[in-house]
Amino acid sequence: LEVESVNTTSRVDVLEVESANTTSRVDVLEVQTVNIAAKVDEMEILSTDMQVLNEETVNTTSRVDVLEEALAEIMLELAQLKEKPGGGGSDECERCRNLGLG
Repeated sequence: LEVESVNTTSRVDVLEVESANTTSRVDVLEVQTVNIAAKVDEMEILSTDMQVLNEETVNTTSRVDVLEEALAEIMLELAQLKEKPGGGGSDECERCRNLGLG
């Protein structure tokens, strides 16, 4: 009976150690879960930042397209002015009239 009592006590001791180890593992997993959640939040923020940058890039590209089109129109008008007699020095170009400048 004494041997069984010692064995039981040893088993209880082993179970207590295993329980402590399990608790430690659970603590580690909880910390890892918190870290993963923080990284997911960070990734979501980065994803949002990327979407904003993509939208800004599209807007900038649109503005560049508008400016290129306006420049092409101005260059065409300038070429047409140079072809007209007395052209090149006249303030009375179509754009000037459209803007109310001449």
